[in-house]
Amino acid sequence: MKKSVLAVFVVILLLSLTIVYAEEISSLSHTWKEGKSSDSIYIQTFSGASKEYNIIFKADENAEYQVFSGIPFVTVTPNKFTLNKGDTKTINLKIASPEAPAIYFGNIVIWKGAKRSEIPIEISVDSKDLVLNVQAMMSQKYKAVEAGSEAEGTIIINYIKEGPPENVLVDVIYYVEDKNGNLYWSGSDRLSTDKTVELTKKFRSPTSPGNYNFVAEIYFLNYALKSKDSFVVSGGALPIEFLRIVSSYFLIGLFIAILVAITIIFFVIRNKKFTSVSKVRNLVKRGSSSGNKKQAAAFYKKAVEEMNKLPAEKRKEVYNEVMGLYKKVK
Repeated sequence: MKKSVLAVFVVILLLSLTIVYAEEISSLSHTWKEGKSSDSIYIQTFSGASKEYNIIFKADENAEYQVFSGIPFVTVTPNKFTLNKGDTKTINLKIASPEAPAIYFGNIVIWKGAKRSEIPIEISVDSKDLVLNVQAMMSQKYKAVEAGSEAEGTIIINYIKEGPPENVLVDVIYYVEDKNGNLYWSGSDRLSTDKTVELTKKFRSPTSPGNYNFVAEIYFLNYALKSKDSFVVSGGALPIEFLRIVSSYFLIGLFIAILVAITIIFFVIRNKKFTSVSKVRNLVKRGSSSGNKKQAAAFYKKAVEEMNKLPAEKRKEVYNEVMGLYKKVK
């Protein structure tokens, strides 16, 4: 009885470890497409360490597929299989990291007959003697966001040195880039730490739908480390950036309209003043040409009334003319 209980306990323990281990293996869902894929694989590990990564591969048609690794220390299993259209297959990548710390680039190549598909792969191998390492993460909430919406990335700087802690000066650079490496947003911090630090960075997601990376780089002592996590931006109804642009143009248009209105009002008032001066001169002219002294006096009286409505400067322009008419009618 005791042996049975012990056996059950061991089985449960092994299953638990298997589940935990499975959860630690990152994965990428990929549907076969000829040429270089917009999907990409980023793996961070330490020199001499082993790590695994899964590709959940989906067939686009009934065919035989062959898989090859373009990086010598990465092996793929299985490397040959036949699938029907829509079927999936888990391709396991085993990474036996080299001792030399570096960033390694290559491709996972999947052949379908004579047609070739490539998934870019980047493996960052860090030194085992590091004081710090870094991990950039997009939480599940922000793994898929609307264009122009609020997003949030987390940077965890792990203090991994054994023994008494000591402060390390760290420069942190973080940014969002598209799959082609085009920069969308960036920022930087400098900090001194002797323990693990978690930084939360808020940003507005790109306005163009597509696949993006949240990237963190740290520089300390003689080391430079990098980590990134991908997220997807889908099209929003009206991205915030679009609304900002529209509102900017609206304000510019409103400003121009106000200037035009002020200009029109100015010229209307100015023309009104000129019209008043012209009116005075017209009255003087009519009074001067009138052969009837009584009519001339009436024109003079009207001209004086109109002249008195004018500003002082305008009155000066017509004063002598009005006085000339006065001399004729007195």
